Amino acid sequence: GSYPLRAKYCHEMAVRTLLGAIANAAIKHKRHIVPVLSLSIDFYIRVFVRVYTSPLQMKNTPTKLSYVFQCVGCDSHELQPVGRMVTKGNVTKYQPGAGPVVPQRCNDCGWHYNMGGPIWSDPIHDKQWVKNVLAEVEKNKEAYPGYNKIHALLTLANEELLDVPLHYDVHSMGGTLKVTPPNAWLFKSAIINAGYRVSSAHSNPLGVKTDAPAEALWDILRCWAKDHPPKTQPQPTPGEAILAKEPKLIANWTRVPNAQSKSQREGTPRFPVNPEENWGPKRRAGTAKGKNERVSKKARDEEYE
Repeated sequence: GSYPLRAKYCHEMAVRTLLGAIANAAIKHKRHIVPVLSLSIDFYIRVFVRVYTSPLQMKNTPTKLSYVFQCVGCDSHELQPVGRMVTKGNVTKYQPGAGPVVPQRCNDCGWHYNMGGPIWSDPIHDKQWVKNVLAEVEKNKEAYPGYNKIHALLTLANEELLDVPLHYDVHSMGGTLKVTPPNAWLFKSAIINAGYRVSSAHSNPLGVKTDAPAEALWDILRCWAKDHPPKTQPQPTPGEAILAKEPKLIANWTRVPNAQSKSQREGTPRFPVNPEENWGPKRRAGTAKGKNERVSKKARDEEYE
């Protein structure tokens, strides 16, 4: 019941799509969910949720689901809540979401939007629960053969901004402008210096979660492009349209220690390397003829006739 979008945040969107499906299933039984840990792990997704029976709280579920509007030119995105809660005095009413949240054309590059979702747009982790599990894992390190992986995932989940659905990829944004992007520390520092919050994303080593609007992020990169001229771009392109506008926000590139998480400053592994080359799911099981040639079902049946 949810439409996916092609984007750098696809793995996080998959997690949020699953949570949305669980929430919709719970509604049918007058229940609601509270995610405690939701992760994209290698080639899979894993979510852990608490399910409560409460017809009253169940009504809040549509306010926790959103459609995603993504620009096809520059990947800027906005969320449109499915429902909203309106309180007047002691009376609370539930109404359809108000919109649209975006114009027909992107304000940054002029391209149109695709719409995906709905997805779960509420927090996907319970930070206190994650902290408790992380402390338990650290206390019993020897009991976990996969300690490094478990510790890294829990650390990343603990550091994520909970109220910021989805994320941006600074390398992808640099690719749109045809410039070599600033490193993560510098880019995050500029975001903090502009008055916004920022964190990493557990599902993407290059991901940046922030409450800064897309316009502010593009302004920061416009300032960067002035000192690091882009490659020649064929016209028209989204990058050319973005750089044609003067930035309203002037980037401050002073490095901020808090732009790096505590785990980064302490050198804690956050994205462990793969255990071996070509690691991951293998080809599906089947009878092979020769070294690499697969035998069709029809051919196998003929051998037994």
